Amino acid sequence: MNAFRAALRLGVRDAWRHRLRSLLTLALITLAVAPLAAYHTLTSARPPSREGALASIPVGAEARIVATAVPPELAPFEQIPEGAPGPWFDDLSQKPADASELARALDPRLRLLRYHVFPELIVAGDVGLRPGDARPATADVVLPQRAQLRVATYTEGSNEVLGLLTGRPDEVLAPDEAWVSGALAERLGVVAGATVTVVAPPFTGWYSTEGRAKEAVENQQKAFRVAGVVAHDEEQIWGPEGWASSRVERDDVGFVANYLAVGDAPVTWDQAKQLNQLMAFAVSRHVLNNYPQPHELYPVRTTLRKAAIALFSGLVSAGLGGALALMLIAPAFMVGAEQSRRFLGMLSSCGATPGQLGQVFITQGLALGLLGGVLGTMVGVIGAWAASAWVYSDPINFAYLPWWVLFLSVAVSVLLGLLATGIAAWRVARLDPIGALKDIPVGSRSARRWVVFRGGASVALFAFSVAAAFGVVNWPFDPLQDVGSGVASGTVPEPLQGALALLVLAFASSIVGALLLVSTLTSWAARAASGAPLVLRLALRDADEHRSRFVPAAAAVLVTTLLASYLAVMFGDVAQREWATGTALTVRPAWTIGPNTPVSDSFDRLILDDAAATLRSHGFDEMHDVLGVEAEIVRPATANCGGDTAVDYLSALNPGTPPKCVPQQIGFVPGIRFPSWLNYEVFAVEPEAMRVSGFAEAHEAARILELGGIVVGDATMIRPDGTVEVASGARRMSVPAIHVRGALPTVSSVTARQLDAQPRLLGMMVSGPYFPDWRGEEIHDLLRREHPLVFMGIGHERYPWGADSTLLALCVSLSLAVVAAGVSLALARTQTERELITMVGVGAPPSLARRFTVAQGLALVLLGGPLGMLLGLGLGALQSRWWARLSGDLGAVPLLLPVQAVILLALLAAVTAVALCAGLRRVPLVRRRLE
Repeated sequence: MNAFRAALRLGVRDAWRHRLRSLLTLALITLAVAPLAAYHTLTSARPPSREGALASIPVGAEARIVATAVPPELAPFEQIPEGAPGPWFDDLSQKPADASELARALDPRLRLLRYHVFPELIVAGDVGLRPGDARPATADVVLPQRAQLRVATYTEGSNEVLGLLTGRPDEVLAPDEAWVSGALAERLGVVAGATVTVVAPPFTGWYSTEGRAKEAVENQQKAFRVAGVVAHDEEQIWGPEGWASSRVERDDVGFVANYLAVGDAPVTWDQAKQLNQLMAFAVSRHVLNNYPQPHELYPVRTTLRKAAIALFSGLVSAGLGGALALMLIAPAFMVGAEQSRRFLGMLSSCGATPGQLGQVFITQGLALGLLGGVLGTMVGVIGAWAASAWVYSDPINFAYLPWWVLFLSVAVSVLLGLLATGIAAWRVARLDPIGALKDIPVGSRSARRWVVFRGGASVALFAFSVAAAFGVVNWPFDPLQDVGSGVASGTVPEPLQGALALLVLAFASSIVGALLLVSTLTSWAARAASGAPLVLRLALRDADEHRSRFVPAAAAVLVTTLLASYLAVMFGDVAQREWATGTALTVRPAWTIGPNTPVSDSFDRLILDDAAATLRSHGFDEMHDVLGVEAEIVRPATANCGGDTAVDYLSALNPGTPPKCVPQQIGFVPGIRFPSWLNYEVFAVEPEAMRVSGFAEAHEAARILELGGIVVGDATMIRPDGTVEVASGARRMSVPAIHVRGALPTVSSVTARQLDAQPRLLGMMVSGPYFPDWRGEEIHDLLRREHPLVFMGIGHERYPWGADSTLLALCVSLSLAVVAAGVSLALARTQTERELITMVGVGAPPSLARRFTVAQGLALVLLGGPLGMLLGLGLGALQSRWWARLSGDLGAVPLLLPVQAVILLALLAAVTAVALCAGLRRVPLVRRRLE
């Protein structure tokens, strides 16, 4: 204990004596821990799903029970205590379990009260109907002002169940009355006694988790008198049963039955499982307050594909994060070992053991890690709170923050400090006391054989990492295999264990090989720089003589550059995959708008023109109609995949590639990014609209439309003669075609008329100046607020790296590289000041110090940056090929080489600027006593 106290005292004395080094180390630890604390705060300080599920059960009810129309042969319905684990698919010919069947699974003391939910109906202010009037909704519905038109959820039930749902159990609604939520009343501008009208638009063919509810009430409207306003944050309206619910109860086939369980008995988890056999699920107050044990829950089923994506991404993120944090902190402690070399040599000469010498640095790592962890956690929590409140307008709730996670952040910082100082402590423990007292440490310049050995070892490690990476992407397993709950239980599925072990070996061997190669290149560069300018020669010689300081600093630049390069490849791959897996009519800055609840051409035209006027005031100057065409594309026989198969990505995205049928999970099944619920396969726009669509081939595509042709995003639709066959009823036409990656099947209105297809207004294409992401979000929010019946489709991103926000991540990683280089230069300046004083004293110009510091910065970037970029490209390519195997091969990996070059040049320029600033301080003519 006395020895440890002595080591602690000496460590504190050394840290205080070299305050600059200690402060920079503290800043680096804080920088490493703050993102971890911020991430945990942003993701954890939210009401858990259990709280939300409890809030959905009305006061006075024991549970919500939902009986689905899923076929009973698929039983049980594997729910979680919070309810359904996700959306389900109802069978439109299946009746849900009725109340008597459900009651047999429950306690006899419970009663079931049914209510009916109708989502996404139009609620208008006064449109001239009297309360209680119900009639068909026609195309000439009178529109009120914009602010008096909303989309809301309409609920019907008995007075008893509505009283529970609204928190007004003692009030009774008349047949012509309804309650509205506070959010809906505020946006409609209505109060108690006012008249509102619920309008059910035509059914679009899209079903929700309420089954055929929207289909049952289509083209109907009814006016109500507002009986009162209910405190509720969502836009809802509650009315007495009869108008809409009577249409459901006629056959009850394909509908979802909603119940409240009321009484003096709980709904237990065992009872919920009995309900699951009836394809129903329960959200029970008792179950949520007495959460089942993990072994009592249904197993979370997944496939090897999902597990492989999650595990691969997790391992890479953990490896990069650990290497980044360690490499940022280690250089400062290695400089500390260099700064205290003579001091430690004297301690060793006085009888200190190697272990006691190492303890001097271990105690520093412990203290600085603890302090840096506390500061980093505070910075992360405060930063997360500020970002959540200011950027996202969604303040976090500290009541839900698991504070143990923040203690974990502090523990991680202490561990980082100990690991970083462990390297320095190991070096100090091997210190030669005689050599430590010399100006230049003994053995600081490597013998040629050791340089060759390190170079050969690095090449061998890189070769092994390449072979391991090849083994990863070619590891034999079926991505679609069901693995049950293997991942949920915290284990790695057996078919993936070998691939993930190879991934760990590939990553570790490449990092170790890179460190050895940096050390080798440092020695080779120092030997090869005999004809270089003086300052560069001095900088390389200093780097070689103090490799223990230079190599960790260059490694920090290497790892941060690796991160930036890897992110660029990943962003490019994600952007390429988004283009491949979705089809749209536009590329930013062109957008599309469509009716959220389409009614008719005349109705939709009014709300679209209203929204277009708002967009015009924000710089959108091009407006073009988008029509839906009742037609379909007849695929060639070679590309007509049936069942659960689809054409592969390579043939769909590359004209002339022979098509191949693959499972749908890895095949070309693109989503439609057009804001309309109307189900059309073929769209129609004028050639002028295509010219401003933003696609690279827009002008050639417009020419094809003028010739009566079609634009397609799936190359397998095109026949060998360059045409596509389009059918509308009995009418078929072969028209010239052009393939545009990411485009929806599009013809002109002239071609649509030639097909004898009656076009339907779907929306508008709007074009204007390019907006950054944040500005686009503002306009999107404006449309949602002022035009609730219109929603926006933003289409494809313009640039190969995706959204503008991705550049922020690249800038952050570059900033880390600059910080690492800047800290290393500042610390190196404390070590080279004595030599600089000597040079200035014998007549060297004062600018030599500045040029020498710049040369040191260039050495750091040139020896660490390109190698880090190559490793980043390799890691990004490996993950891209892994995704290609799991989700479909898109072809070449998007390396984004111009972006990579910009990253390297920006790093070089930034480090040069930092070095110039670091070298501005004048060299004093009196030697500072650093020892």
